[in-house]
Amino acid sequence: DEIELNATLVDVNATLDVSGDVTLSNDLKLAHDGAVLGFGADNEVTLTHVHNEGLIFNSSNTFNFRNSNSKIQSSTDGQLDLIATGEVEITAPTIQLDASTVVDLNGNLDVSGTALVTGVLTTTAATVFNGGFAAVQESTVIVADGEADNAYAFQIKNEEATDDRSYGL
Repeated sequence: DEIELNATLVDVNATLDVSGDVTLSNDLKLAHDGAVLGFGADNEVTLTHVHNEGLIFNSSNTFNFRNSNSKIQSSTDGQLDLIATGEVEITAPTIQLDASTVVDLNGNLDVSGTALVTGVLTTTAATVFNGGFAAVQESTVIVADGEADNAYAFQIKNEEATDDRSYGL
């Protein structure tokens, strides 16, 4: 069955219960600060408008994209999780983070551009310089020899040499 209303304003001051689909050909506006949209037979998922805070999900706190393999959720207060079984791609000329922000990356980081570190870079793994190392000012490089004797070994080799004469230090 179909009901057609050709009025500018329909004022409903009670609960409106519709058991079928509702199709709107224009805007739906919820003017109440605590307006709630409920989804599911028992409103298992709700979306609530809270004044000065925006839209808040109920306990599911999850936005799924395409399927549950790509989502944004909040697993605890103050934490935002980007979850994907594939890639999370961020395309932006600049990403600005507050100085107190910690980015916790669980997995590999693939940087296809230049990584500029203006602060201190700390690693707990061996640092690998696949393309060599160049310092812009006088630098000290300390290389442990792998033994527990606090001795250090450092070797410089001229790659063009054909014998061991080019080793030094």
